[in-house]
Amino acid sequence: MFLPQLEVLSLSDTYLDHKALSPGEVPALRHFAIVDGYNDFTAEEEQTLVGLAPQLSSMTCLLKIILELPLAVISQSSLSMLFDGHLANPDLFRRVTNDVSSLRIYHSTFIGPIVESDCSLEEQWRSWTVSLESKQTVLPLQLLYLPRCLIPTDEDLEPEGLESILTSVSHIVDSLVSACRCRDIEVVFEDQPSSRDVTQISKDFRRRSEARRRASEAGNKEGNA
Repeated sequence: MFLPQLEVLSLSDTYLDHKALSPGEVPALRHFAIVDGYNDFTAEEEQTLVGLAPQLSSMTCLLKIILELPLAVISQSSLSMLFDGHLANPDLFRRVTNDVSSLRIYHSTFIGPIVESDCSLEEQWRSWTVSLESKQTVLPLQLLYLPRCLIPTDEDLEPEGLESILTSVSHIVDSLVSACRCRDIEVVFEDQPSSRDVTQISKDFRRRSEARRRASEAGNKEGNA
């Protein structure tokens, strides 16, 4: 798989073959997303990620595999990491909050696997708000992506019920945004993928990561001058 001009790649539940995804095979790759429903990587997959990390500007992956990522990937200074956390699973974010600076809350199965929950949509959004309002929680979080459509499109609701829930959820999300502003967390509302034909990579995060890498490289050049 020699793809010398490939810059953006999204994979879903795919084995990360070291030979196919080596820097020599994809030398121009800068933005990489992996949606893996499993909780671990093989030794060879870890080798693949470590080999790619120095050339990448951004990497997107599910929040639940954050503890399985090799340290050489997490600590790569030129690499911006975006983690995807499901709306119904704020407890997972609470467990790994110290390692997350950029987060996307999703509710679409086109970004990642669905999370079963007995809680209503209002309760799910309220749980995130409570987490971000808590003064006892230390948050290195700097950037939060929220879906522009606050209710999953596959919700089986009558128009009247949908309007009522949307109004309620909107008020809760307003409180969430206010909590973020109080903690200097930037909130970006963005359309999220609605089809498997669309990349899971955030266009806004891609732009930011490219700018961050350019600034980092410029700083390194000045330091070495």
